[in-house]
Amino acid sequence: MEFQDQGVHSQERKMLPPPGGTLHTRDELLKHVHDFALTQGYMVCIRDSAKDRYVTIAFKNGEHNHEPSKDISEHPSCRRFTDEEVLMIRDLTVAGKRPRQILKFLRQRNPNLVSDSRNVYNVKAKIRGESLSEFNSSAISLA
Repeated sequence: MEFQDQGVHSQERKMLPPPGGTLHTRDELLKHVHDFALTQGYMVCIRDSAKDRYVTIAFKNGEHNHEPSKDISEHPSCRRFTDEEVLMIRDLTVAGKRPRQILKFLRQRNPNLVSDSRNVYNVKAKIRGESLSEFNSSAISLA
């Protein structure tokens, strides 16, 4: 893991980079950076992604135009569900569970989950849309 600091920081709104270290997979790196950013009140986004062997994290500017979020759930990227959670939402939806029940189940498995029922509704709608498009493409191929 390589850290590059290319900016001059003021003390007022300085966002600290995560501690360095050696991580073996891209997923480990993303989790490490994401978890640290949450403790500091900011989120990290992937701007460019290359499919080579190395991952580089560059901090171009440690300042931001507003204070760190007091409630990190305001940032959409931290409300995303993992692939495993999406599969659970799909299974629980098929089993007839309501979004509130699904969210309660997910929070029991992950107490740090910051998503709300609105996010569950959005995932359910996406799943329903994917199911309909698969059904329509199957119907067209049979015709």
